[in-house]
Amino acid sequence: MAIFLYSKDHDLDAWVAELRRELPDVRISSDPSDHPDGYRMALVWNAPATLFSGMDNLALVHSTGAGVDHITRLPLDERIRICRIVDPSMATQMTQYCLLHVLRRHRHLEAYADQQEDRVWKRIPTCNAEDYHVGILGLGALGTHIAQGLRHLGYTVMGWKRSSSAAPEFPVFTGREGLETVLRNADHLIALLPNTPATAGLLDRAAFSMMKPGSCLIHVGRPQQLDYDALSAALDAGVLAEAVIDVFDSEPLDSDSPLWTQPGLKITPHVAAFPRVDRTMRIVSENYRRLISGAPLLHEIDRTEGY
Repeated sequence: MAIFLYSKDHDLDAWVAELRRELPDVRISSDPSDHPDGYRMALVWNAPATLFSGMDNLALVHSTGAGVDHITRLPLDERIRICRIVDPSMATQMTQYCLLHVLRRHRHLEAYADQQEDRVWKRIPTCNAEDYHVGILGLGALGTHIAQGLRHLGYTVMGWKRSSSAAPEFPVFTGREGLETVLRNADHLIALLPNTPATAGLLDRAAFSMMKPGSCLIHVGRPQQLDYDALSAALDAGVLAEAVIDVFDSEPLDSDSPLWTQPGLKITPHVAAFPRVDRTMRIVSENYRRLISGAPLLHEIDRTEGY
C-alpha cells in the first residue's frame, strides 16, 4: 500500500521528508505510473482530472489545504472519500490578513501615505470602531476566529451562514433576506464561504448593488462565489471603494488579465493562510493510519454538501 503525491505549487520533497518520518514503512511516490493499483491514498492540490487513472484501489483523496473544491470537481468514484486540512495556525493567519485590511481602511493609512507624499499634515475624521460594521459571509472555524479578532478590537460584527445553528455573541443571519441585511449594512465585507451550488455566483451585480457606496470587500473564500466582471463594475462605479482578492478562477492569475490594473483592486497570490508542512503531514499521516485501520477519518467532508 502506498501514498501518491501531486502538486505543482508545493515543495514535494518537504512533503516526502515529513511523511517518511511519520510513516517509515509506507511507500510514498509522486509517479502515477509507479504501481498505481497500490495507491490507497492521494495527497493533492489542483490535480488534473485524469491523474487517478489506474489507481483502482484508491480509497481517500486528501487536500493539502482547507479547500476541497479542486477535488470535488474531479470525476471520482463515489466510494472514494475526501478529507481536508484543519490547521489552527491557518485561522490565526487568516485573521491577521483580514484585520490588516480592515484596520488599514478604517484608520485611513493609505490616505495618510498619500498625504505624506504631498507633505500634508491633516487629520482625517475616523469613526469609532463600534460604528464600523464588518459583515462576515461564512462562519466556520475561520470565519468565527476572524469575528472574535474583530470584536476584540471593538468592531461591530454581523455574520451570514447558510443554515441556522447556535449563534455566537453577535448577530448571525441566514437565508436570502439575511444576506441582503448583511450586504446593506456592512462597511467592510469579508467573504470566506465554501464552494457549493448554493454559494456559486453569490457575489454578483445584484449583491454589489445592495452594498453601501464606498464599502470594501475582502474575498478569501472560493473563486466560484465571485463575479469578477461585476466586481470591476462595482469598483468603477464607486459602489466599492476597495476590494482585496486573494483567490482567482485561474491561478496564477494570467499576466494579461485586466484585474492587474483595475483601480481600487488589491491582489495577493493566495497567501491569506496556508498550512504548515509539519502539521499538515501529521494530519495526513494520522488519516492514513485511520484509513488502514478502519477508524473515523479526521476532517472528512460530506460529498453531497461539498464541505
